[in-house]
Formats: sequence, C-alpha cells, structure tokens
Amino acid sequence: MIDDPLGIMRELAKRFQGRISSINLQDANVCTWTHPPGRSWESTIVSGEPFSKQLRYAHRGHKIRMFANRYFLNAEVTGSFAMEHLSINKKNENNFMLKAAAEALRINEKQYCTFTKSGTLTARHRNLFARAEFKAFVRELDLHDRESLHFAADSTSVYFEHPSFSRVTNAIESLINLADSIEEPEEELDLSVLPVQFHPLIPLIKKWAIGDDSDREDFLAAAPAPVLRILIDEVDPYLKVIDSYLDSFREGPPTEQAAALGRLAESALEAKQHLSDKNGSRTR
Repeated sequence: MIDDPLGIMRELAKRFQGRISSINLQDANVCTWTHPPGRSWESTIVSGEPFSKQLRYAHRGHKIRMFANRYFLNAEVTGSFAMEHLSINKKNENNFMLKAAAEALRINEKQYCTFTKSGTLTARHRNLFARAEFKAFVRELDLHDRESLHFAADSTSVYFEHPSFSRVTNAIESLINLADSIEEPEEELDLSVLPVQFHPLIPLIKKWAIGDDSDREDFLAAAPAPVLRILIDEVDPYLKVIDSYLDSFREGPPTEQAAALGRLAESALEAKQHLSDKNGSRTR
C-alpha cells in the first residue's frame, strides 16, 4: 500500500494523467526558515522541509492541485465559494491575518479549533458547519494533531501528515462533493469601471488575465506564436500607463478590476519570453 506523500502523488498522476513538476515551496504550515542578516532573499530551513513536488490535474469538473514533501501532502480543490478565510484544527500559517475564533467545531467526540480573519465565525461559516455533508466529511477526515482543513473564496484544501493513499483519495472525493454543494456562480467582473483609456483592453483582460501562475503558464505555452504576437502588440503600448495606474494604489490594495489589468500586463510580458523561446527553438 502506498503510504508516503510523494508516492501517493505519483500514483494519482498516473490515474488522472496529471503533471508533476519540481518546486521549492516554503510553506509555513510544513516548515520554518530564517534569513541570514542582510540577505533577505536567502533562506535557511530551521525545521521541516519545503514542498518539493507539485501535481495538477482535473477531476469531476474541478482543478486539483497538490504539493508534497516526504512528510506532508496538501490537496487543494478550486472553486468559487465566496467565503472568508477559515482554518480548522490548525491556523493557516501562510495567512498572518487569521485569529483564533471564540467557537470551536465539535464533531462527535472531537473538538477542533477554528481561525478566521475577524476572530469570529460568519453566518456563511455557520451555514457550512450545519451542512450534513460537511459534518460527514470532517468526521471521515478525522484530522490529526498536525493536520488542518482550510476554506477560502476560491479554494478549499487539506494538509495531511503521512496519509494513506485511500485516505487522500477518499478525502478528495468528499471535498469535491462538499465543494459542489457550497459553490456559488462566479459573478462576472465589471471591467467598465476601469478608466476609459483601458476599455480597448477589456476583451484581452477577459481572455488573458489568468490569476493562477501555473494555468497562465500552460495557456501561454499552448498559444501559437502569431497569437502571442497579437497579444504583445496590443498590450505593449499600455504597459507604462498600466504601471502608473497600479502605482496609484500604494495606499491600499488595488480593486479587483485593477488587479485583472495587472494580470493582463503580466501575461503580455511573459508572452514575450514564450515567443522568444519559440523563435529560438526554430533556429536551433
């Protein structure tokens, strides 16, 4: 029986034709690190180890993403949940804004700590806790001391420590069932509120402003060279003014529309590299 995180990831990649890639992801839920004095760009691992492999695949209409090292596996299901961050059993250490909520989650004989941004449970959190499928999932999951369950607006995930293969696969199926029951239709972003000078870019934003780095990389890699050239030619004249517009949000976070405009600029810049790579491969 497969019972190590990296072996589980390899088996799932075979079953679902997923893609495994090497990474060096310092996730505060599985490792800690420090920076040498005066060298903030360097890290020294203090405990645990970074995630070394990533797996992505699609299953039952959802994108699944996993990260693994020799000890932990993080399984994430994407969706549109319109939910404030919520951590169960352990705080998500990657989100420093989370606070311990006053109320614990009780499932049968077990009690789990909860963490939210506000330090209280919202009505949406309470509705989630009241769902029969949620209770059944948490009961089946039976989180161990160093494991945790997390909900966000666009994903829900579980951190496992030394799980069995069946425990991971069963949890993914249950997580998808739960995601399907709580998912809400994603409202289309009103891009017309952007300054009028950016309105010619709205069709490009809808196509190319991909938030997930891996998805954007795949989309660009699959695009033919003439398509990339059109993207670059149409966005390039706007890059400086886009930078200036995004700089105007220094006093606070950018709007969702501004963030989408920024993602379009990122896609155009990355498209230049992809186009250069494609041209280089033809000349070799």
